[in-house]
Amino acid sequence: MAPSVTWHDPRWQQALAACGLQEYDDLIAPRDGELVWERSTTQTFRVHADDPTSGRPASLYLKRYVYPDRRWRFLLRRDKPAIERQNYELIREHVGPVVPEVIATGRRRRWGMLHDAFILTAELAGCVQLDDYARSHWGARPRPEERARQDHLIRTTAELVGRMHAAHFYHIDLQWRNILVRFDTSHRGEAFFLDAPRGGRRWWCLRRRHGRLRDLSSLDKLARIYLTRTQRLRWFVHYTGRRRPDRADRRLIATVLADRARYERAKARLMTSDE
Repeated sequence: MAPSVTWHDPRWQQALAACGLQEYDDLIAPRDGELVWERSTTQTFRVHADDPTSGRPASLYLKRYVYPDRRWRFLLRRDKPAIERQNYELIREHVGPVVPEVIATGRRRRWGMLHDAFILTAELAGCVQLDDYARSHWGARPRPEERARQDHLIRTTAELVGRMHAAHFYHIDLQWRNILVRFDTSHRGEAFFLDAPRGGRRWWCLRRRHGRLRDLSSLDKLARIYLTRTQRLRWFVHYTGRRRPDRADRRLIATVLADRARYERAKARLMTSDE
């Protein structure tokens, strides 16, 4: 089956063609792309082109999935870029413009099986990954201006996650590295979500509970390192929208903490066995 490319923002098609990124093979393996992340079947490249609206140089991110081994291919299954684009649209609809703009997606099947696919998104200018920002700025005693940024970001991220969960959408991989942040001169922060091919809307009660637990536990992985107990509780209060946790909230907090502790114990055992 011939590869297909879908341009969700056709304005970029001509600009990318001028950079040699026109056909499917050009996009799935950009010659001038800078590899910024890699894991098993997934690689993310940074590519550059002139913004078709302003004419200024801009960065784009191309994430590709390659399945050379038949064990990784799934007959007639939708590809991850298509799922991620749909999830971005759902987040944009129910939470707001807190996800990247999708420029194009593509996929190639061989004998009915997915062989490779990609998603191309626009850069969110001025943003950094939350884990990198915390590692650089949130030490044991942050400066007063950093404390103000922390407080604003606690409220911002909690309210965004709360709105996302209220719409029954769950990210499933909501780690700090999948959250981008940027600040203005008054220390007001904005947050954005990335990398959502595993998520989706869930309607069954048990699946909603599982999705919420996965998201909250993933967020607490680094929150327990960079935030105080009081700040983590404040985050949860903003997340629920209530002035103080009720009995159900306290049970949820206990479940999240227990889940995080189980994960950390399993991780420690794995590291010990490797040694």
